[in-house]
Amino acid sequence: MREIKDKADKSEEMVKEITRDIKQLDVAKKNLTTSVTTLNHLQMLIEGIDKIEIAIKKKSYGDIANLLHPVISVLEHFQPYMNIPQIQELSAK
Repeated sequence: MREIKDKADKSEEMVKEITRDIKQLDVAKKNLTTSVTTLNHLQMLIEGIDKIEIAIKKKSYGDIANLLHPVISVLEHFQPYMNIPQIQELSAK
């Protein structure tokens, strides 16, 4: 009987360890997904700003108007990061 109890305790401990590992992997996956999404938004923001700057130089006001809304939409994702100087700089452009 004691042997069965010991095996059950060991099994329970293994399940706890596996569950803890899975939780850590879930948090890592969430953080990685958030990071990739943020980097994609940053890339879209930089490209949009670059296109607007080119359109300004060419005085292509129609292109500027078409580009402004998407850039502003992407910029909204960065509101929580406005205390970061680089994001402030991009926003000011």
